[in-house]
Amino acid sequence: DILMTVHWLGRRNKGALFLVGKQSAALELICSKNMSASLLDGCARAALGFGLWGRAIVNGQTINAEPLNERHQTGNHYCVPLRSSEGVMGALCLYQQDGYQQSLEEDAFLSTFASTLVVVLERRMVEERLAEAQLLLQRQAHHDALTGLPNRLLFLELLQLNLARAK
Repeated sequence: DILMTVHWLGRRNKGALFLVGKQSAALELICSKNMSASLLDGCARAALGFGLWGRAIVNGQTINAEPLNERHQTGNHYCVPLRSSEGVMGALCLYQQDGYQQSLEEDAFLSTFASTLVVVLERRMVEERLAEAQLLLQRQAHHDALTGLPNRLLFLELLQLNLARAK
């Protein structure tokens, strides 16, 4: 939404964010703005290399191109790869006004925006991993490794909690 409000970018109020899936090497549509239902259905999940966004991810380079085929006749695309320290993690795709002329200022702005978005996404992934690790540690502390049954530590903690509640 923020990016779409920058009027000097020459963009339509239309675009999408694709990320490489956690479990597979497929692209997943994470969010979109003003995209048609048929386009969303066709692009919700795609193999790497599919479409302009897929090429931007595979090549790791920004792509500015005319419509590819009859499915993409709604305007020019501008796809910026989201590069992290571990590689390309997705692409930000925007639709341009007809007759759009790419400028170095816009390229620099969109690259900076993409870098900032990568930092936000990486932080979110680190927080998710930390939460998963905390749950795993808590489970390991309160359950027997062999049987998976609750252990004495969990019993004592629950006993103290219920005694305090009863008082």
